[in-house]
Amino acid sequence: MAKVTLEAPTYFNTTGLIGAELRDSKNKASKQDGLVLEWMKARAGEKFTRDDISDQVLPNSPITSAGRALNTLMRHNKILKLDEMRQGKYKKPQHLWMCPVSVGQQELF
Repeated sequence: MAKVTLEAPTYFNTTGLIGAELRDSKNKASKQDGLVLEWMKARAGEKFTRDDISDQVLPNSPITSAGRALNTLMRHNKILKLDEMRQGKYKKPQHLWMCPVSVGQQELF
């Protein structure tokens, strides 16, 4: 899976990484974004929680990586965050996310 190239940063350096470690973290975030986007595009029109994405697409990454990827892709108009919510695995409501059917052929906006 190739990394996704977006206009704005997809990794937020909140821990002050530098050099190779920062570059590796940026690359990993971009690859995660690509994995999430391709997975959601293949299931366009279906709705998923952050837990769904974490469990099914990024099972070896922290759950915060799934949240970061979803928010990044939403900010870049690749997916939608819905007002609709569903109970997550810890019995708390979570927003649903969806890739519109049209995204496979064109951008949202």
